[in-house]
Amino acid sequence: MSLEDYDIGLRIGQGGFSTVYRARHRESNQDVAIKVIEKNVNMDHEDPANGLNRPSISGKQQQLRQRIDNEISLHKCLKHTHIVELLEWFEDDDYVYIVQEYCPDGNLYRLLKAWGRLSEAASLEIIRQVLCAVHHIHTQGIIHRDLKLSNILIHHLDKSINLSTASTFFTEQIVVKVCDFGFAVAHTHPDDEHHTLCGTPNYIAPEVLQQPHTSQNPLHPQSHSSKSDVWSVGILLHTLVMGEAPFEQPTLPLTLQHIRTTPYSPPREGVSRGWCVCA
Repeated sequence: MSLEDYDIGLRIGQGGFSTVYRARHRESNQDVAIKVIEKNVNMDHEDPANGLNRPSISGKQQQLRQRIDNEISLHKCLKHTHIVELLEWFEDDDYVYIVQEYCPDGNLYRLLKAWGRLSEAASLEIIRQVLCAVHHIHTQGIIHRDLKLSNILIHHLDKSINLSTASTFFTEQIVVKVCDFGFAVAHTHPDDEHHTLCGTPNYIAPEVLQQPHTSQNPLHPQSHSSKSDVWSVGILLHTLVMGEAPFEQPTLPLTLQHIRTTPYSPPREGVSRGWCVCA
């Protein structure tokens, strides 16, 4: 296994330490997505005490490597219709390459940007599929911890459907898949909690932001459990139907404070009465 087995195409995604490319396996002709992660990231930082640039502790490089290994070890355990399949992985001196199933129709972030908001029928079918994936992830003893629009890829979409007005929607008209297990962790019990602040602000559950009385940090992370993933799916559903996240504020601190202190209030206009009852 090596990069020479693939013809590399266009860049289709960009992250903090990684870039995703569309590629084609030369022997099988299969289209794939290759996540390229730089192993030797320049992690120098400015020392505020003396203004000098100095290398960061080697433990930070180890932490990055552990995160890569953790992502691979957890993702390879997951085989499900609504989870992007991990096909293979390899590395050279500079990069780790994670080869995954290719989803040709983008992600939910781009879909929502194009349509503004989706009909309840379309949104509920999408969320049904996401919940199937999340249920499987949790039964395998894993918490995703970063469920968001851009981490839900679209494997198939019937482009003849008006997504904003469709009153009925069927599985064959859209197939979505959960991806990106970079923040995922293993847990041995459904109520296990992991005290690390991670994920994307709009989707973080309130309990993750709760502050102990002894802490001076108003955003001290408390608990990230499987229940936090379920909260994130709820935020996804609201965002798809309403076209905006329920807790988003002009700044990051205000958004996090709003999540921590304000109970969720379901929409009362623009949705069906049944929606409000379920919420």
